[in-house]
Amino acid sequence: MTFGPHPTAWTFALDKRSTHSSIVVTGNESGPIFMTPETVSVHAQTFPRTTSTPANVAALLQLSVDLLETSVIHYEFAALAMEKSLQAVEAALRHRFTAGKNTTYSQLIARFQRETDPESDVVETLTFARELRNMAAHPVTAPAFPIVVTVSSVRRSHDLVAEIFPEL
Repeated sequence: MTFGPHPTAWTFALDKRSTHSSIVVTGNESGPIFMTPETVSVHAQTFPRTTSTPANVAALLQLSVDLLETSVIHYEFAALAMEKSLQAVEAALRHRFTAGKNTTYSQLIARFQRETDPESDVVETLTFARELRNMAAHPVTAPAFPIVVTVSSVRRSHDLVAEIFPEL
């Protein structure tokens, strides 16, 4: 039904670039979980969240999940989801150390390492998150990652924020 030249209801088709992709790594012991609004929502509920996470960081993480869910309709939102989740990690470090804009992301990671003595894989993942965030913030081209990579990156961003702001 239309009202004049404008539709009164929106209809959306699922983007096959997304829905024909698995949201989890597959292997000998597990098959693909294809991307649908429901599977993304259920999978996102398994992402770690802590009550000590500051509201602005939690909002960025939630936005990343919302964008990931929307990428079922429009594939390109997956890259935005990943970018927002990576911004949440940086925002978490900045909040934790009350750091201003003149403190570099590398300095924040070094301080986190110095003051919290995290596992080496956490520091490695933080460093990789910084590199990905830099690539997204200063693009040479529009990034296009497989859905499984973006979902994994959003999940790892949640993991990192939970490391930065553990449950009290």
